Amino acid sequence: MPVVHSDYQPKGREIILDDMKVYETGRKDNDRVIIVIYDIFGFHPNTKQVADRVAEMGDFRLVMPDFFRSDPWSLNNFPPAK
Repeated sequence: MPVVHSDYQPKGREIILDDMKVYETGRKDNDRVIIVIYDIFGFHPNTKQVADRVAEMGDFRLVMPDFFRSDPWSLNNFPPAK
């Protein structure tokens, strides 16, 4: 059973591609790439930890674009009233 830590320190790095922030982890020189699409809560240590763990499972480069551009759904809005 995988262990998820709340004090996790990401192993990858954030880069900028065009005007979008992207979390990158795994082997940068690999042409086998996995694109991670996260939930509505955006970039946070848990999503980066999942990305790092997937990259460790194989010989992959993993990228996770910040589709919400640093403006994800706020946890204060969850659960929705209606």
